[in-house]
Amino acid sequence: MGNGRIFFHSLTVCALVALLGVIVLKKWRHPPGLLFIAAGMLSHQLADAMWSVPQSWYWPFLGDFTHKYSPSYFENMFHLEFSSPSELLVLALAVILFICLFQAWRTGNGRLFRRAAGLVGLFLLVAGTLILSGLAMGILPGFLVYSGCSAILICGLSLILGGVASFSSLSCRRSGVG
Repeated sequence: MGNGRIFFHSLTVCALVALLGVIVLKKWRHPPGLLFIAAGMLSHQLADAMWSVPQSWYWPFLGDFTHKYSPSYFENMFHLEFSSPSELLVLALAVILFICLFQAWRTGNGRLFRRAAGLVGLFLLVAGTLILSGLAMGILPGFLVYSGCSAILICGLSLILGGVASFSSLSCRRSGVG
């Protein structure tokens, strides 16, 4: 493909994951994890501004994925991802959550993971609010990969959505749904 934005960057796959999450939740009263994954997929698609590539976003309804051949695509993406402080911060948060999840699985105690998820959720809410505040005051954060008001607006909203999803998963666990 050469562009990296294929199946999991389409609304179709996101909708299928959400539908599967609803079925699992309704039929087996299982934790709503797939719904949170679908919310994460959607916020990621919004952060990637996938509406600007409608052929990929609305796949398969508008045809096959857009082909962009670049022999050094993955090298360029690796450099872009690891040269951005915002991307490194998200990677660090994901590593912390993975370590807490592994510890919770290994010990059978999910308290550590719930606390870490709560802190990450709070961080995402605060970061999204700060980014939107900076945008409203005309201060465009320089540490972001994104440039332009609309991309930064979507980035801030995606962070807030991630924080809300994190807190929602915690409240579902407390209420006995998950």
